[in-house]
Amino acid sequence: MKFTKVPAWLSGSLVVSVFGLPWLLERRKPLRREVESKFRRTGRNLAVAGLAAVSLQLIEQPLIRLTVWDWLHGTLLLNVPQNKITIGVPAYRNPRDVELTDVVKMPFVEQRQTWLLPGAGQPTRVNALVGVSELLP
Repeated sequence: MKFTKVPAWLSGSLVVSVFGLPWLLERRKPLRREVESKFRRTGRNLAVAGLAAVSLQLIEQPLIRLTVWDWLHGTLLLNVPQNKITIGVPAYRNPRDVELTDVVKMPFVEQRQTWLLPGAGQPTRVNALVGVSELLP
């Protein structure tokens, strides 16, 4: 699938209309009456936006790594070389299998068996020479 760049005048006018039209309509006839000053409301909105930004940063970079959950559930395996870890669904490892058009069709067509590789192969796990609690690079 090849994407073409949208002309600057079109994208600019779209952005202005998406944000400008509701602003103009709200200025012309507000949906609700003012009960507090704009300064106070804007300050509160900025404080909430700041808290939301900090929350997102903490969620994206957790203080405690997911190994705690693996340790609690008994699924922590440290003896797996990090370059051998593959994340994803085995049946859909090829990027062409998960293009937008195919993903949209997925709920309406028969699916592959999720844990089988294409060609009916099964993923295998390589046994390491070290114990489960020893971290490999």
